[in-house]
Amino acid sequence: MSKQTQSSEKAPSHRIASGALPAYHSFPVIPGSEKEGFSFGRITHPRRDSTWGDAFVVAPDGSRAGVIWRVGTSSEPCVSVEPDADRWGVYSVEFPVAAQNLQQLVRNLQRYLPHWKELFAAARQERPVNSNAAD
Repeated sequence: MSKQTQSSEKAPSHRIASGALPAYHSFPVIPGSEKEGFSFGRITHPRRDSTWGDAFVVAPDGSRAGVIWRVGTSSEPCVSVEPDADRWGVYSVEFPVAAQNLQQLVRNLQRYLPHWKELFAAARQERPVNSNAAD
C-alpha cells in the first residue's frame, strides 16, 4: 500500500483540512473526461435509475469543486456551498437527461463547462484555493 493510499484512508474523503489532501481525494477522476483543462470525477456511481448524484470538477490547477446533480430543466448552476480554502465551492446543477453511466455523467458535466470556467475564475479572485492536485 502506498503512502498516498494510507493517507487517503485516514482523511475524510469529501472534505479535508487546508494544506492536506485535495477535497474528494478518494473518489476517482474519470479517465478521458478532460475538456479544455477541466476534468471530472464521480462521487456517487451513475446507475440506470439515477435521478440525482454527486460529482466534482477538477480545475486546470488541480483545485476542485463539488457538484450535486439531479434531473431537471435549469441550465444555471446554484451555489450550495461558498468557496473556501479547500475547494472553489459546491454547486447544484440539473441535467436534462439522467446520468445512467460514466459517459453520460461526463457529457452532462461538460455541458456546464462555460459555467465551471466562470465560477472557478470568480472563486480564485475572491479567495485563493488550496491546489494540492493528488489524484
